[in-house]
Amino acid sequence: MMKRRPFLASLATLGAGSIVSLNLTGKDNSSHPHTSIPEYWLEDGEANPQILKKIENEFISFTWYSDASATLLDKISNTSWAMSPVAYQEEESIDRGHVWVRQERSMCDQYPGRFRGELQGDEVKFTVLGLAKKIKGTFTCNVKLEKEFLIFQIKNIDEQLPNLMFPPHLESSQLVLPIGIGKLIRKPMPSRYFHAFFTHLNMRWFGGLKQDGKNGWMAIFEENFENAGISASALALVPAWQKSLSKWENSRTIKYTFTQNGYVQQAKTYRKHAQKIGLFKTLASKIKDTPTLQNMVGGRLVSIVASRAAERVDMQQDQLKPVDAEFEKTVGQLHVLNKFSTMPASIAQFKQAGMKSGIINIRGWGKGGYDYGHPDVWPPSPEVGTAQELKKACDAPSEFSVVLHDNYQDTYEHNPSFPQGINIRQNGEYLVGGYWDPGQSYIMNSKASIEFAKRNWEQIKQVAPKGMFIDTTTAMQLYESYEAGNTQTRKQDLERKIELIKFYKAKGLIFGSEESADFGIPTVDWMECRHKRIVGESIPLWPLVFHDCVMMGRYVSINESLPAEIAKSKSHPKHLEDMLWGYFMLYWGQSEENNTQLEAIKATLHVDDWFGKIATAEMTNHEFLTDDFMVERTTFDNGKSITINFSNEQKTVAGTTLKAYEYKISG
Repeated sequence: MMKRRPFLASLATLGAGSIVSLNLTGKDNSSHPHTSIPEYWLEDGEANPQILKKIENEFISFTWYSDASATLLDKISNTSWAMSPVAYQEEESIDRGHVWVRQERSMCDQYPGRFRGELQGDEVKFTVLGLAKKIKGTFTCNVKLEKEFLIFQIKNIDEQLPNLMFPPHLESSQLVLPIGIGKLIRKPMPSRYFHAFFTHLNMRWFGGLKQDGKNGWMAIFEENFENAGISASALALVPAWQKSLSKWENSRTIKYTFTQNGYVQQAKTYRKHAQKIGLFKTLASKIKDTPTLQNMVGGRLVSIVASRAAERVDMQQDQLKPVDAEFEKTVGQLHVLNKFSTMPASIAQFKQAGMKSGIINIRGWGKGGYDYGHPDVWPPSPEVGTAQELKKACDAPSEFSVVLHDNYQDTYEHNPSFPQGINIRQNGEYLVGGYWDPGQSYIMNSKASIEFAKRNWEQIKQVAPKGMFIDTTTAMQLYESYEAGNTQTRKQDLERKIELIKFYKAKGLIFGSEESADFGIPTVDWMECRHKRIVGESIPLWPLVFHDCVMMGRYVSINESLPAEIAKSKSHPKHLEDMLWGYFMLYWGQSEENNTQLEAIKATLHVDDWFGKIATAEMTNHEFLTDDFMVERTTFDNGKSITINFSNEQKTVAGTTLKAYEYKISG
């Protein structure tokens, strides 16, 4: 049980803010944001938590209580906020050494953590209390004001704590999360979740809004963000801090600020932060450095799969699938879809269909077919063609930039380099990846990734690609390795992934990778993602921050843009989402037996035209124009905007009528 303390000494300001009121008796609690006080405070007649600190400046007033709750005032909008005294804590380490951190949590994983705080000089020492008021561990926290930011610095975390969720959530009516294109959560979440960098979170911030959707707050991860994530449940978002190689080393820092223009201002606030810390480079600058990137302005990307790996009986057995006679006919056969010698003709077909320019991404060109040989991809399989034929395919007309797909994260047991460079879990086992077409994958240490990439480039450079698409680099979470004498922290993993990208950029190549992650913005030219629209939930946070810094395309079926498919699905053509967000079209070239779907290319050339108008422009605004969220508008800094009706019914907005699935461009 906590005993009353006089708190008569050592209360001083933390940082630029100044203390404007003190509580030395523990009885000044009239402004406490929470009226339900836990039993452990009811002692010696003291029925409420004590004020530990009150600091303020011209932007923010912050009052902190000894249960870690707080009241905050955004002075710009005169809006009050309350910080909870409770934050769900995890019973065990979140990161169990798996390729994907288990996202959904349960009450068996978590408990409602409460806090007891006392001043120790300029810091507050908190004790974390679990169920039945059991003490789980301690940590210290500094808080200070710097202009419009309230900064929490967490230190001295007890090794008994496997993770730490702190500070508690700010009570909000809506939540803003940088997941996929962006999420606006309006209703309490049905479960509990952990979101990791960068598998789930593509930017290092999150936020909340009042019911009006205007006044809000946002938090930006700073120091040690590599060992962080977000704990999410109900309508609560909390920073989730993890150990590094099983140790609490260094401090963790996160800063909060307030906004008055909804999620758009939050995105723009993060954009300014990204510019300030060097997490920024415009497409205009990238095109100047690598002129072949200009081919994507007004163009699109076509992926051509050269070959796929041969099936094996043991792979079917591993997946508990029956091995029938039909399957056995193809066992051991490389599946050739597009030979190198036919690719120039395919590119000519794309051009004949109206494709003016773009990127041709050749996949499955390496030894053994798509994904099979990583990192031992050289030489190409002879069934697909020779290195000379691949070089001829790369030597396309100047308006097409031909790039090669590769991967320096996944590796397989059948490759000569196995198990060199694989991440080692804390229990001594290999870090297992996904089960893909070539079989069970394992995840490489990023130090080894760089070494293999440099080795392979000495061979690959002879075919003279215009660029490289290195899969998964910007898609996956950050990995640790416990290999004796070759450990890797999450921070080192991030640094090495950036080094890998810089290696290719130094060769004068354009560079692409998968999904979206803000660390790639200074170096990556395009990203191929799975962003999708969910009615009323999807908001374009990613393009609001980075549209003019990286070109984006989505893995969606181009066939859904054909009139017959639209009628069949009774839904809007998927390319409308690309147009709303300012993304390019991404098309998968078919095998030479099926030819290419030229009709689908012709049906979506208007997307290329629109992309050409806004490819390098900043997205400045997004709006829902109807209560059912079916009419949306995005605006760009060159004066152009697009309004789209995603409904299968006609809509009239501000005197303008849009038919079902119609869009209108202005400016």
